[in-house]
Parts: sequence; C-alpha cells; structure tokens
Amino acid sequence: GSGGAIFSQCPNKSCIFNISESNFMGNFGKFAGGALRWKDVEPLLDIDSILFQENLATYGVDIAGIPQKILALKQDQTHTNNELTGSTYPIISGIQSGGTIEEDLLFALVDTYGQVVKVDSSSSGSLLPASTSTDITVTKAFRIARKGVFNFTGSQIIAKPE
Repeated sequence: GSGGAIFSQCPNKSCIFNISESNFMGNFGKFAGGALRWKDVEPLLDIDSILFQENLATYGVDIAGIPQKILALKQDQTHTNNELTGSTYPIISGIQSGGTIEEDLLFALVDTYGQVVKVDSSSSGSLLPASTSTDITVTKAFRIARKGVFNFTGSQIIAKPE
C-alpha cells in the first residue's frame, strides 16, 4: 500500500491534520509515502521537529502527496530517487514543418516537495502550440504519463507557410 506509517485522506477537504515532534523511522510504503501519504488536504508539518530516517517507497521515500505542477525535464536530467537533477532545458530547433521531434522532450508531474510522482502512469497530457493560431498543428501530441513522465519525443510540428 501507501503511507508506511500514516495514510491521510479527506474527501470533503475540511480536515486539519497537524504533525509535529514525531519520528518516522524504518517505515515502508510499497507504492507511495514511505512514512506519510496524503491525499486531498496537505497536513501541516512542523518539519523542524520531525525526524525522517530510513523510510522506503517507490515515490516519496518520506512524504508523498499529489501532483502540483508539470516541469520540463532538462536534457541531461535524471529523476532517480524521486529528485530532479540536471542543467539544460529542452530546446526544439532545426525542425521543418512536418518534421519529427528527435530530441528528448520530457515533462514530469511533480508534487509539493519537488518529487516526480513516479506512481502515476494514468494521467494524460497533450503538446499544444503556445499560439492560438490555426497555422500551427502538433501531431502525435497526446501522451499518457509513464512513471510520472510524459515523453513527447516523436511528435510532429506542422506549420502553414506564410
């Protein structure tokens, strides 16, 4: 399951959950939240008074929440151990209309704590042009996340000539 020590869910979103002066050591959440897994409402954590040590989970070795944002993964970035590291953001260049994106074009679902939500392999995403102009179309633009990452490599950009 999830939440090796605590699993918190509050469907009506009116809960208040505080954690302070606690130790979470040696807990195991098979999928998410080695120590703590929350859904719906984030607990109020006094992080300076909480000790996390030797907890394990596929996603969120200590704490796991819900996806909060999507971040572009950098070209040489890895997301092992749930942390994002790397240096240069993806740049699409040198593609002619109808050309295929050959470079890695990856986007990650990231939680409040900056961790890739590696247990998400069901969310969907689409690559769309920034312009609302109908002169640009992206084909093969729909993807399903795989371990929290959308891979748009292989999409095609088609633009009408001016």
